[in-house]
Amino acid sequence: MTKKNISEINEDNKILNKIQHYCAYQERCVYEVKLKLLEYNLTQNKINDIIKLLKNDNFINEERFALAYVQGKFRIKKWGKNKIIAGLKQKKISDTIIQNVIKNIDNDKYIKTLKQLINNRIKDKKDLHDKIFLNKTINYLRTKGYEYHLIIDNIYNFEK
Repeated sequence: MTKKNISEINEDNKILNKIQHYCAYQERCVYEVKLKLLEYNLTQNKINDIIKLLKNDNFINEERFALAYVQGKFRIKKWGKNKIIAGLKQKKISDTIIQNVIKNIDNDKYIKTLKQLINNRIKDKKDLHDKIFLNKTINYLRTKGYEYHLIIDNIYNFEK
């Protein structure tokens, strides 16, 4: 082996260790890891080899990532299904995995969270029939990713 080969192997091992630490710190998807590996100016073949290695060693698992993503965004950020799905698509997660993990959101908790968000928006408002305020509330909830029909049903049920 030449000095160049040894230094290349050492460099590859350093990068692999850094990426393993990156993946162990929190759940990562293949897309995030590829972006991180691109920072090291690696060839596409090396990137693919490292990704394959990480998958085999269970450092990367798309389903596990998607499940953690859904749970975190729903529980902590109180995102609706539409926004969660859009986020997963941005991370290049397959539609099959997305549909499987979205099913894990408990429907009762989902509606309860939506009602809680509505309550937080309108609890101090005296005139609940103010169209501008209601439209702003609807738009706010839509940007949070909640479905329009659920928003409408729950806002008008809240008023009664």
